[in-house]
Amino acid sequence: MQHPGYGCLVDGDGMLWSAALGSDLGQLNTNTGEWVARHSHSGFGSNYGIAVSDDYVFLGVNPFIRFNKATEEFDDPSDDNMSVLGIAYGPDGNVVVGDSSAGGVAKYTPDGDLIWESPAQEDTGHVRGVVLDANGDVWAIHVNHDRLSKYRGEDGEPLGVFLSGAGPYTYSDATGLGTRGLGRRTGIGRIIVDGHVREVLGAAGGGTVAAAQVGGTQEEDIPEYVWADSCVSITESPENAESTYRIRAADSLEALEAAPFQVFTPGEPLPDGVEGRYVQIEVEMRANDDDESEVFQGLAVTTDESDCNTVLAQALDGVVDDPDDEEHERTRRGSACSVTGTGAAGPADPTLPLLAVLALLGVILGRRRHRA
Repeated sequence: MQHPGYGCLVDGDGMLWSAALGSDLGQLNTNTGEWVARHSHSGFGSNYGIAVSDDYVFLGVNPFIRFNKATEEFDDPSDDNMSVLGIAYGPDGNVVVGDSSAGGVAKYTPDGDLIWESPAQEDTGHVRGVVLDANGDVWAIHVNHDRLSKYRGEDGEPLGVFLSGAGPYTYSDATGLGTRGLGRRTGIGRIIVDGHVREVLGAAGGGTVAAAQVGGTQEEDIPEYVWADSCVSITESPENAESTYRIRAADSLEALEAAPFQVFTPGEPLPDGVEGRYVQIEVEMRANDDDESEVFQGLAVTTDESDCNTVLAQALDGVVDDPDDEEHERTRRGSACSVTGTGAAGPADPTLPLLAVLALLGVILGRRRHRA
């Protein structure tokens, strides 16, 4: 069955919902890639913009209709009469719509109760889309007037009109704030380390970086790295919170970009084929239903001639091996790289679990393992 999709959003369960320039709503499961259904709302008119919450899909129809995910039924919760194209669902749990005829914007509860309505500001009119910013304020998109207008999200107070360039055009969740809070919150951090130079490449989150040349300085002196072991430091691990770790390695940054990630479990041997001078580590943290995630401190990967836990402890303490210190002889015999950070996914910033990447150290000390 054909579905003329025109805009879509993915909810916290991985379900893709597609609006249409018509009277149906498409549903596709991104977890399996399977088409689920085409839901008709012919009794309510044609839709344009789309917004989603955990429980409903909202469509911009006079002023909006909603699809109940549990019952798979449509209803029209508001008695108001407003021509609507753009619609947005906010982190505060309310729905904002734009008047595509007279201009202006309005905010409703999901049950259709009007919270506030504000008329068009000067030199504006037709609203194609509405967008919410991080402060909860509302931006109306005026494609025919080459302008944006702004309203205070709390009460609809007009906050000004701004030139935008020719034909600004969006009608859905342009900032991503509408869907950011859906489902269990997830954050991902990635870092690349040069195992030879101990230099962080593209470290997310800023922070301090330790970089020093260790070993040979000529290209022919660069050893071959075969990464074998891994370990992690987690200070808090709430029930049902999860973390996933991925790794890839290559002898050049170009090859690294093309290499596939492999999932690994810290404390267990790394998968076969993790070899090369450059290592990229990805940490994905997923909060539980109470918005609590694991608190990540540090991660290390080493050759099998290094003691992983010792390397990680040194990285977390900011310690560089003393070649005269016999206590760390095992560490100096191998190669290692580690990433340290702090923080967790949570309400303050659910998209960035690593609030500050403090350091990433490639501890290349003494003798390294060469491939046979």
